[in-house]
Order: sequence, then C-alpha cells, then structure tokens
Amino acid sequence: MCMITACDWGRTPSKERFEKNAHIIIPAKAKILRDEYQDMGSDYAIYYSIKLPQSALDAFVISIKRSDYYNDTVSRQRATDYTMFKGKNGDKAVWRKSSQGYKFYKRNGEINFTEYNIDLDTTSGVVSFKEAAN
Repeated sequence: MCMITACDWGRTPSKERFEKNAHIIIPAKAKILRDEYQDMGSDYAIYYSIKLPQSALDAFVISIKRSDYYNDTVSRQRATDYTMFKGKNGDKAVWRKSSQGYKFYKRNGEINFTEYNIDLDTTSGVVSFKEAAN
C-alpha cells in the first residue's frame, strides 16, 4: 500500500509570515485559534486566526498604526483599491479601518501572485489572516 500526503514541513511559521508581510508585531499573548495549510498543487492557502486579550489587542492596534502600510484617510465603508496603498521601495499594501476594526490587503505579483488578507475584529479581539497563491 502506498500513501501520498501533502505536508508543510519546513515552511516559515504563520506568525512570522504575517508579521513580515503586514509590517506588524503579533503579541506573544495571542491565543492561536487556527493554523492551517492547504496544499493545492502549485497553489496553496494558509489560514491563521488568533484571539487577543484586551491588553494585547491595544498593542496590536498600535502596531497597525505604526505600519508603513497604515492609511488613516480611507473611509471605513469604502472597498479596498490600489489608490489607497502605501509602502516603501515598491512594496505596497494597505492597513485601513473597517466597520468591524481593521483590514489589510497586499498582493505580490501579477499573473502568478500571492495575496495577503487580514481582518481584525476589535469587538471580539479575533484576527483572521489568509495567504493564498495561485
């Protein structure tokens, strides 16, 4: 009997991936709710969700506001588009306020690309991260 399985051995931990790509610091007090890697051949998705206690939530929001990508001029109701992106050295993304808290979006590449999405719900203290490549 032969069994073929997909694994994510050796990949960069989710916490490090999202800290690097979103220019944030995930507090040590974060409780991991989900850390899932889905392999789809040459494509993949990573789902990472954490729950922050109030003190860590406050620190996380400060981290967002200090990010090179934070844009405080965007309406909470507006959909994300490239005109609101910020960054340095050609590396562009956006952290912005949303009706539930804060949102992040970044895309690397054109045809074969990787997208990063983060949603922070400041009421529940839950942060949901998604990285997807096609």
